[in-house]
Amino acid sequence: MIHSGTPPTLDPVSVLFHATMFVRFCQTAHRLQVSLTATRWDSGRGAARNEHITDLGSVPLAAPSVQDRLAFCAKLHQRLDALSNRIAATHARILIPTQDELTELRLAQVREDVRQIQTIQKLVDQSEQIAADGAEIRA
Repeated sequence: MIHSGTPPTLDPVSVLFHATMFVRFCQTAHRLQVSLTATRWDSGRGAARNEHITDLGSVPLAAPSVQDRLAFCAKLHQRLDALSNRIAATHARILIPTQDELTELRLAQVREDVRQIQTIQKLVDQSEQIAADGAEIRA
């Protein structure tokens, strides 16, 4: 059940601006409602906002029975499957990095870190040499 009428579309561009998705629990008088929320940047207000994506279901507040929990889980999986179809369209256009690509990226970052450390070490050595030369000149 979506409060705003129609579910928001999760096209590839809007997914990029959803930095964080989280589950929100809302307690009413008799039920615990669960919804999926995403944080997005609102450039008009210059602040982050929470956007309701979809309801994930609810259970009775006071000690939900096994049947209540089972019904919640069944509906939860149906709703997540519906969301996964939208997300799959994103993955078709923007491929998820493979493990090999991630490993290569990490190696490249380590190589760059080593290069920077070596550059800093050379600068330290040069400054020590300049200080030693200055001490010899004063002596």
